[in-house]
Amino acid sequence: EFVKQNQLSHMPGGQCVFCSIVEGKMPSIKIDENEENIAILEINPINKGHTLIVPKEHLDKVKDSANELANQVSKKITDKFNPLEIRINDKEIMGHQMLEVIPIYEGDEGKPMERAKASEEELKKVQEDLTTTIESLSTGTTESPEPEEEPEEVYQLKSRIP
Repeated sequence: EFVKQNQLSHMPGGQCVFCSIVEGKMPSIKIDENEENIAILEINPINKGHTLIVPKEHLDKVKDSANELANQVSKKITDKFNPLEIRINDKEIMGHQMLEVIPIYEGDEGKPMERAKASEEELKKVQEDLTTTIESLSTGTTESPEPEEEPEEVYQLKSRIP
């Protein structure tokens, strides 16, 4: 709808917006990636953590690796924000096939799914929350590591004969 409203069918030169994001020519808020896909936050999210899994190639159908990344992102959203459920939908924007990861929170049941423009600050906060989770999951810790302290020097006393 955003693309239609703003008449953004393609960028100058026929370049797809999502291909430009993948190439780093357009800004995005990336939260994860694998060899064939990137996960970026939706700029007009339905809910906190709404993510697009965008294949790095402009394809007619998403590959299994996109589903794997969507599941990985879903787990991170669940661990950090604790939604009731997460919906993963196929989506096509400007001919670019992708997946949409939408967390559903308490109170959302039965309500229409409305999009709202998120501020850059809000998106960066969500990115920080989710990438911190990513780092802690990959290292297996939930806290930042303590700096190593040098061991105290132990003094040896001379033997005493009673």
